[in-house]
Amino acid sequence: MYLWGFLLSPYYLNSKEAWGEEMFLRVEEVSKKFGNREVLKNVSIEVERKSFAAMIGPPGAGKTTIFKVIAGLISPDSGRIYLNAQDVTDMPPERRGISMVFQTYALYPNKTVYENIANPLRLRKMPWDEIDRRVKEIAEKLGIGGLLDRYPRELSGGEAQRVAIARALAPDNPLLLLDEPLSNLDYKVREELRAMLKKC
Repeated sequence: MYLWGFLLSPYYLNSKEAWGEEMFLRVEEVSKKFGNREVLKNVSIEVERKSFAAMIGPPGAGKTTIFKVIAGLISPDSGRIYLNAQDVTDMPPERRGISMVFQTYALYPNKTVYENIANPLRLRKMPWDEIDRRVKEIAEKLGIGGLLDRYPRELSGGEAQRVAIARALAPDNPLLLLDEPLSNLDYKVREELRAMLKKC
């Protein structure tokens, strides 16, 4: 079962550094406790550029926690996080260049599909014409171009998941974290979304 994975966007694909040339993400000996419960213990991960990577584990194994540590939403108790050979362990989330799709989608209920996808671009104060172009481009790639005027309550589960993925892809960040992105979808929709992600 595909539980979660990484997707690297084209932003860094032609970058070549002395640091392993093809290596983009490195997690070194990361540990994290919540109270007396040890969720992560000396976790190390390496992910190459232009690749998907997946981790399989039972509920409560710490998959979402390591995602949040990589994204900067949670600070590790020990260990380091490197992106593109840079230590980002103490860097705030907004400076890491990471997008994340949560299992619950986390769409804004009072915003249309268009507004949900455009939101991270507006936060970056991009020009309006560039926002419009990017939103429509990514929506077409994911097969939701005809849904831009709808609200989340008007979407099916598969459509809502595509919107969440489109919103994460819109900023063209070099790293995309997918937290069990397809687990709530039926087989046919899962296969369609996998194929679409490879095209993006």
